[in-house]
Amino acid sequence: TPLHMAASDGYQEVVKILLDVGADIDAQDSHSNTPLHLAAVKDRCTTVDAKDGSLDRSATVDAKDGQSRTALELATHSGHSKIAHVLLNHGANLETTNEKGETPLLIASKSSLFELIDLFINNGADMEATDMYSLTALHSAAKDGN
Repeated sequence: TPLHMAASDGYQEVVKILLDVGADIDAQDSHSNTPLHLAAVKDRCTTVDAKDGSLDRSATVDAKDGQSRTALELATHSGHSKIAHVLLNHGANLETTNEKGETPLLIASKSSLFELIDLFINNGADMEATDMYSLTALHSAAKDGN
């Protein structure tokens, strides 16, 4: 949709205009991505966190795409700590899991994304959460020598 494209490309004013004329903030594309998912992948903080941006219009922050991933998970996979911080400030759930049972903390620990690991721990992530293989973030860190 035009809103998906504007959010993905970081066009904050276009996002605002589209929302003002009734664009569906939770519309899904053919992969079940919402505009928020696309903004998270591309680290479009200004699009998401603008005063009249998408989150202030009641976007479903923890909506899942076709692969059961939230915007926070996509930001984590991409290593985008700024947008992850914005999403957390808007109520993203740190304990939501994907199809592998991974939380954002588990994903960050598997990729040695220390800034995100710190962010998630400081925001109360469950350090004992396990994935489908019963591994915790600590297991992943130890496995990789971190």
